[in-house]
Amino acid sequence: VRGGSGGEQVHFYCYIDRSVFPPPTCNHGERYDKCWNAIRRDETYKVSSFTALVFWGVRGLVMSDKAITVRTRKFLTNRLLQRKQMVVDILHPGRANVSRQELREKIANMYKIDDVNRIMVFGFKTAFGGGKTTGFSLIYDSVDAAKKFDAKYRLVRFGLAEKKDTARKQRKERKNRAKKVRGKKKWAGGK
Repeated sequence: VRGGSGGEQVHFYCYIDRSVFPPPTCNHGERYDKCWNAIRRDETYKVSSFTALVFWGVRGLVMSDKAITVRTRKFLTNRLLQRKQMVVDILHPGRANVSRQELREKIANMYKIDDVNRIMVFGFKTAFGGGKTTGFSLIYDSVDAAKKFDAKYRLVRFGLAEKKDTARKQRKERKNRAKKVRGKKKWAGGK
């Protein structure tokens, strides 16, 4: 939304449930729904108040409870890593995005998984303009397999592992000590 105080041009694009929020009248005597139709044709209108277009925080109310559709493709069973892997397409019109936890629960329902900790989701990119997001999902055969094979940062992200916090200076000193030795001593941190 762009605009300011009275008499400036304001461009706005939002979805409003007109049964809940009837359109008020704008300053040139027409109802805003006629303005909405014109704005869909990329025309602009002068309005007296910028706040009238925000609709008292309606955008947050309308967008939060929209349904989402989850589809999977390129499904593959990877027996070596004890998991199933797939590309996940999420359709979420009218919503900014979908949380990872909500997505894991949806996938668990789709594939009848009893524990959401077996499901890892990552790499999501939202299409330009919103409404569609694509990412990747892994379903491990067990939580132990997930802990054994999945990336450490994802285990930390989903609460299956603790992040090891060492000081930056200690990491650098260990790296520089290891540079001076070869073989087994290198992996022991140069000791």
